[in-house]
Amino acid sequence: MKKVSENKQLTEYQRRLYSVGYSINSGTSKDSFEIEATYQKTADLELENTSFFNILYGDVYYGKMDKANNVIVPNDNFISSMNFIDSNQSAFSFVVDAYKEMLEKWNSLVRNGNIPEIHNINLVPKISYKNFELEYRDDIANCYSQLLDYINIKQLSSRITNLKTFMSVFAEFLPLYTIHSPFFITDFIKSNKCSHSTTSLAITLQQDTQDYDDKQQFISSKSFDVLSELCYLYGFIIEKTSPSKIYFNIHSPKAKQYIEQYLGENETIERDFYNKFFVKTNQYDNYFTKKYIVMFYRMYVSANPIATIVSNTKCGNKITTKIKRVVRQRIDNFKAEEIENSDSDIDMWRFYLFAKLSQEKIYISQHHFDSLVTDTFRLQKRLDSAKTSEYLEKMVKTLPRSKGKERNFSY
Repeated sequence: MKKVSENKQLTEYQRRLYSVGYSINSGTSKDSFEIEATYQKTADLELENTSFFNILYGDVYYGKMDKANNVIVPNDNFISSMNFIDSNQSAFSFVVDAYKEMLEKWNSLVRNGNIPEIHNINLVPKISYKNFELEYRDDIANCYSQLLDYINIKQLSSRITNLKTFMSVFAEFLPLYTIHSPFFITDFIKSNKCSHSTTSLAITLQQDTQDYDDKQQFISSKSFDVLSELCYLYGFIIEKTSPSKIYFNIHSPKAKQYIEQYLGENETIERDFYNKFFVKTNQYDNYFTKKYIVMFYRMYVSANPIATIVSNTKCGNKITTKIKRVVRQRIDNFKAEEIENSDSDIDMWRFYLFAKLSQEKIYISQHHFDSLVTDTFRLQKRLDSAKTSEYLEKMVKTLPRSKGKERNFSY
């Protein structure tokens, strides 16, 4: 979408769109643009005193990246329940504090008749904080589904007898999957598949503002001005593209007052906000790679416990076909947990490094890749996950990228 909010003049076609409640929609890209343009313009015209946060043009990675462009997720130690509402919602503790006070003020205005009941907006959140793994798990299920299709189409089932052979087949499939979909947690967080609910800075209200007519009616309601003012007073800001979603505005003076309540004596927002309240995701990538590979393998074995291996042998002019049935190796809960938490499995490390270099379109020889596996495997056993991730990020940047060539190494 093109940014059009500076142009305050509606075209004749846009005025017609507005007058019929955005109901003209042929499905063409031109009409989609005109509908978006009409909403953007009219929102600015009708709400000149309202401060919006347009995430599409402002900061699409708001709460997902720190100032050094590291991908981040909230530190669960600072997540609190919204126990003042009848809903199982939570958010950063400072967000909860601010929202509680804003809701109390809103309810006070309703009780005193400043907001007529007919115009009352339900401020009990529909969605607040959602753990990033819950969204990642929903998305990575598609990876397993597509892997099964790949195995069936390529007739690779007979090759899978244990976890190692499963990983070998998975490694053949993975470069195809990552062309269009994120595999690592870090890449998922950055993608548009991951909602801003995972940042713990966004609150979605009950109002349905999916359609442009719904958006227009919502921002045109008499109570919306009050909501906008309260958001400003308590450190929140309304998203323009979806006005039923509000963000805790970490740049506002009022929001900083709430944040400061959770800082130590010598800590500052400028220096410590991201390091204290968030965790860098790259240190999770290897762990979740192991976790979901093992999970996928166990699911596959549960559904397909027997591998049928067909072999042909030739004796003179006669070909003999032999069918051998092999019970696939199972992994119990104890063994699965051991693999997930171990740093001593070089096959798992090899897969992780292969996936990382493939996704980055690295072009190196097989010998070079094998050497990197050996060298980095030794190193990661001595370092913690954060330092290992930092080293890998720097190392990957030094390697040559493919320029229209096929990948030159395999798992």
